[in-house]
Amino acid sequence: MPSFTLRRLLQLVFVLWGGATLLFFLFFTLPSDPAVIMAGGNNRTPDPQVVENIREKYGLDDPIIVQYKDYMVRLLHGDLGTSYRTGESVSDIVKERAPVSLRLAFWAITIEVVVGISSGMLSARRRNSVADSVTTTVAVVASAIPVFVLGYLMKQVTGVYAFQHHWPEWARFPTREFGPNEWYLGIIPTPDQLESLIQPAIVLASVSTAILARITRTSMLETTRYDHVRTARAKSCGRSTCSGGTCCATPCSRWSRSSASTSARPWVPRCSPRRCSTSGASAPRSSRRPRPRTSRSSSACRSS
Repeated sequence: MPSFTLRRLLQLVFVLWGGATLLFFLFFTLPSDPAVIMAGGNNRTPDPQVVENIREKYGLDDPIIVQYKDYMVRLLHGDLGTSYRTGESVSDIVKERAPVSLRLAFWAITIEVVVGISSGMLSARRRNSVADSVTTTVAVVASAIPVFVLGYLMKQVTGVYAFQHHWPEWARFPTREFGPNEWYLGIIPTPDQLESLIQPAIVLASVSTAILARITRTSMLETTRYDHVRTARAKSCGRSTCSGGTCCATPCSRWSRSSASTSARPWVPRCSPRRCSTSGASAPRSSRRPRPRTSRSSSACRSS
């Protein structure tokens, strides 16, 4: 486990370095000059002296290798620079908006796990039923719709259309900002905050929930054919026990590997000896008594 964690941390360092390097060089491939944009934009001609002062202030007149070195040094010291649009510190902007983004991600993941795994298990347990057909159809459609398209549709339906046609209060959601930013214990939203949280959380979790539901259904159907599941059923364990404990371990491990790089072993429920003996199932091999061997002559004598 420590070596696995260390490898993941090293991979994280390379990913962050690669992303920062890619964004840096993409910045210089833009057709416009950032100094001209900060001085007034491309729609009008700014003062050349102002443009020159901006280039000197931000080091845009230095060679690209020198700028890249200074950029990496600032990142290592935690300096993310200044926003070219607002002039504010990027670190201050991140500190202000990161808590809201983290809370939104937390509730989106909660919706994904609860709805995705539950619908996948329901679809797998009731295979080829109406519930299976409805769940599979909704999952396929939800995974095919891009997030920005679904967000626009929900905004128009629950935000604009609902207010214009006087829908009930519980079916109307605000379409601007993220609410009053009021939370219980830092993570539980207040009633006013919940109205602004439901819509973006559902949109953010839609595609991942659909994918997780399909993964759960496929994994549970595959797991039902494994030996440890047949063993559990042979020991007269109920269908709910096998589905909830044994079959659910593999889909949960697949989801955890894809999201948190962890794995889980399938759990085999154990039955009591009295329950297994009364069900007619075969007893464990260690508890069987060896049958005495009889020769053919002795059996012939008994028969005679």
